[in-house]
Amino acid sequence: MFFKKPHLNRNKRKFATVSGLPSHYPAPEKTRDLLFYIQRNHNLNTVIYNVNLNLDGTINENEPIAIQWIRYDDEGETKALTVMQSKLAYGCNFKKINHHSFQFHFVSYDAITFYLSKHENDFAVFYRRDGEYIRLSNIYVHAEEFGLFPDVKFIELYGTTVDNNRSILQKIRL
Repeated sequence: MFFKKPHLNRNKRKFATVSGLPSHYPAPEKTRDLLFYIQRNHNLNTVIYNVNLNLDGTINENEPIAIQWIRYDDEGETKALTVMQSKLAYGCNFKKINHHSFQFHFVSYDAITFYLSKHENDFAVFYRRDGEYIRLSNIYVHAEEFGLFPDVKFIELYGTTVDNNRSILQKIRL
């Protein structure tokens, strides 16, 4: 049996007015290690990205960011990502810049380069938009479930500008 290949631009207009991150979604507790988190429209469960430090306070070069779930739908327990989730969706590919800075891309979306670096005595994640650096706080992903692989309609990146701490929301339609 052959399946018709879906058209890449389907439903673009349908999602032009869909709002993003629901206001009732819980935000993970802000800790010194928390870099940012990802939430999705499917449920409250949240993927958190923590800086992974060695005992001497330097970044672990083999795994600069520790990634795990907060399963709000399961009483808030933390859980490791599955291998498939790490390799196809939420994992990152890292490149060392120096001992305290890395650049990376998401395995599922490599159009934006992110930077893990020390800023004001804490580690943070940044990306560049229109010539200015944005400190990333969280990402929202809106997708429709179509079997094994969801069809992502848009993502929203939330953060603040490094220069003047202005709040930023960037919506990217896919």
